[in-house]
Formats: sequence, C-alpha cells, structure tokens
Amino acid sequence: MSATALSVYESHRRRGFDCLCGNMRMAARAVTALYDGYLAPSGLTAAELSVLWCVVAAQPVSMQRIAQFLAMEKSTVTRNVAHLRTRNLLRVAPGEDARMKQVSATRSGQEAFVRALPCWRAAQKAAAKALGEPHFKALVSGSLRLARAPKILT
Repeated sequence: MSATALSVYESHRRRGFDCLCGNMRMAARAVTALYDGYLAPSGLTAAELSVLWCVVAAQPVSMQRIAQFLAMEKSTVTRNVAHLRTRNLLRVAPGEDARMKQVSATRSGQEAFVRALPCWRAAQKAAAKALGEPHFKALVSGSLRLARAPKILT
C-alpha cells in the first residue's frame, strides 16, 4: 500500500460510524428485530406487516404503487406479495391493464392485520420507552421524510 493510501486508510478506518447509510442499516436491523419479537404472537413479521398494512390502507392497490409507497424494489414487492398470497392473506387480480396486477387483503389478511395491531402498538411503546418519546417521534418523522424525499438525496 502506498503512503498516500495508507494515510487515507488510517484516517478513515474508524469513521464508519459517521456514515448515515451504515448507521441507518444497523438501526433498521435492530428495529426490525425488536418489532419481529413483539409481532411474533400475531404470526407476522415486521416486513410482512408493512406490506399488508399498505394493501389494507389502499386496496385494491397495484404492485407498482406498493413499491412506490414502501420505497421497495418491485421484485421485492413481488416476492413479499407472493409469500403473503401463499398464506392466503392477500389476493392478486388482473388490473385494467394485464400487466398491472391489483392486490387486496383476503378476510384472513384483514384478520391477521387486526391481530397484529396490539403487538405493533406494544413494539411502538417499547421503542418509544427505550429512546425517549421526543427522540422516538423525531426518528419516526425524520425517517419518513428521508424515505419520501429520495430526490433530495441524489
């Protein structure tokens, strides 16, 4: 390694915790684990609940709209919807355009959503207690602002 490269290496090797992306990814894994633990009795994971919630809120909703709303890759939405469909929580029907599939919750999906809500509320309460209510509220609104404003980041 050249002296310049070594200097750059030494000056930056411990700065990884200054990285927004790295810290957000670590935080996402920690928060997901917390919510998954609280949601376990409902039979849903945090990832499943987020997709189900989006569908319940806007049904019938296209796969494309789910991807936009959740800031998720279309292929990930397709996999997640397929998984929830095999569990009979979602149904997929053709839209006006054959390429646009419409997703809605089945009765079982609606019931699973209702069962998950007390678990989700408990997770919210635990996170708020751990972080302190003002910091929790700031993180919720700040993370949503980041997710909804990708153009500011490019």
